[in-house]
Amino acid sequence: MIYLFLDTGCGIGTISSMAKNKFNIDEVIGIEKFENAASAASTKLDKVICGEIETLNNCTQLPVDVKQLGKKTLD
Repeated sequence: MIYLFLDTGCGIGTISSMAKNKFNIDEVIGIEKFENAASAASTKLDKVICGEIETLNNCTQLPVDVKQLGKKTLD
């Protein structure tokens, strides 16, 4: 089971919404820079943040550190 799904550039949220249902995802958070698309996505996803991912350095709306996503860690 996937507990959290973060979709950067979620558009109107259709794909993430479908993924949530298909894969039993607990929470889907979308990030979208266009206000109209973000507004539409907010009706389908658990949370939508309107803004550009590069400018969300210290975004307290996210339960994860976006800057750490995608970075490799060496164990």
